[in-house]
Amino acid sequence: MEKPRLASIALPAGGLLALTIAVHFIFSPLGFNPTDDGFTLAYSRRLLEGEVPHRDFIIIRPALSPLLHVPEVWLGGEHTYWISRLVFWLQLAVISFVWTLLITEALGLRQTPLRLFGLSVLAFAASQNFATLVWHTVDGLFLVTLGVFLCTRQSPRRLDVPGYLLIGAAYLTKQSFLFLGPAALVLLGHHRRPSAWAAWLAPGVLYVAFLIVAGGLDDAFEQLTSQRDLFEAGIRQYLQVLVLAGFLAGLVAGFATYSERKLPFFSGSLDWQRLAGIALLAAFIGGTGLAMAGDRYASQEVYALFGAAGGLAAYRLVAARHRIQEASFRYEAAISLLVLISAWSVSISVGDRTPALAGGALLALIATQALRAGDSLSFAWRPLGAVAAPAMIVIAAGAVGVGWVRENAHYVYRDRPASELSYSLGGVFPGGGLIKTNASTYAFLEDLEQAIEKSGPGRYAIVPDLPGYWAKARQRNPLPVDWPQSIELKSAALVERVVDSLESQRGDTTVIAQKISAEFLAEGFVELTNGPRFGAEHYSGLLAHVRNTWQKVGETRFFELYR
Repeated sequence: MEKPRLASIALPAGGLLALTIAVHFIFSPLGFNPTDDGFTLAYSRRLLEGEVPHRDFIIIRPALSPLLHVPEVWLGGEHTYWISRLVFWLQLAVISFVWTLLITEALGLRQTPLRLFGLSVLAFAASQNFATLVWHTVDGLFLVTLGVFLCTRQSPRRLDVPGYLLIGAAYLTKQSFLFLGPAALVLLGHHRRPSAWAAWLAPGVLYVAFLIVAGGLDDAFEQLTSQRDLFEAGIRQYLQVLVLAGFLAGLVAGFATYSERKLPFFSGSLDWQRLAGIALLAAFIGGTGLAMAGDRYASQEVYALFGAAGGLAAYRLVAARHRIQEASFRYEAAISLLVLISAWSVSISVGDRTPALAGGALLALIATQALRAGDSLSFAWRPLGAVAAPAMIVIAAGAVGVGWVRENAHYVYRDRPASELSYSLGGVFPGGGLIKTNASTYAFLEDLEQAIEKSGPGRYAIVPDLPGYWAKARQRNPLPVDWPQSIELKSAALVERVVDSLESQRGDTTVIAQKISAEFLAEGFVELTNGPRFGAEHYSGLLAHVRNTWQKVGETRFFELYR
């Protein structure tokens, strides 16, 4: 396949970078919730303090993601959160642009700066169905994206070894990326190279060796295997109508736009068939794009995109199997399947079980197919194709882009609309400079400072729902877990470890216990009871244990103090 020249990608890449910086300055200050916002950064703080993952603190994923974000915590000062959000936007821009580049070159699309820029912006907007915060899934997809890019480059010095090192590093951010390495090795034709396999395995081997030396291997095994619902997280959710409908649409569109033969039930010319396929893809992208734009955090419509991308890939693999020996076709099929496998790996999650974070790559794959079909029309029809396919991209970009701006300004993650975010975190929350939140969250965090002041000069622990506090707190967290909820403490042994640690610190540590839920601060003050919703079940019983067995020595508006 023909690789793009540097001049043809520099301009769109620079344009996307400028757009990303602008987005950061406009949207990064908006909103805050002290639960999962800062969860990864709290782990980074522990690494800076010299703690060993798994041995000294509980983390149910490998610890590469916190390591990647140590610089933000180390150097960020009072603007740690704001800087970390810039890192998130830059990662998202790289993911969007590189996958667009890989897809367009794989499908043989005539690349122009305008096309690359338009498709990458569309992918960027469609991918941001996620909170603006650094996260292990984003880190994993970022490493996979760079790894696949290096593995597909042709140069005097092969780049597949560093590429597979990056793909291997991805499973150290989240276990679900473990499947991508073997898939890439087979699909890209590198499975017969021992050096490529060794590169993919090397990060895991080094991580295990480190844990053996540090004495954390047994703890790591217990924590990394505590979540075992792979069928629920990775299979059952794809057994739905949206996936099937998308698959059938993609299969038909693949035949209509890709095949050199007419559909048996189609009476028009081959050009009419391709135009019909373009129209189907246009309607599909526009419909799902509008639906996603109006449903930022649920985004179930991305399953339809996943199905459509799967249908296109299935056509290439089955209906066109007579071309399987052609290198260009193998590369086209390989990239299509790697997009799907990446999206599937993203969706294997406890809290966010959708491939929405990879929605941009899925959308770019489908849109590129439509543009390519327009390029393949006969000379007489090409002017119409040259208008129809780009018009589809413009309409889809407009639908997703307008919805994206509206969503980011109005539906701020776990916070109020932008117009109601007038309270700065600077001075009331460590590392929160330049970030703005609502009145309820501000009052809650201001009261937390009063509770800490009231706890005295000794150590204090906060339960159960403020992991983000510990990223830049003036002391280190005395407990071996930052967010003691059921997802992080899945097994009884992990719960017992936290309770034992707490009990060992009686007399030396003040426990600051929430009265209200931090998760629902944007909606007001929801009482945090000992019941199943907010107590023993959701928080592994830690809050109830403190309230029932420790002595209450004081309180503020939103917190109780126990010793």
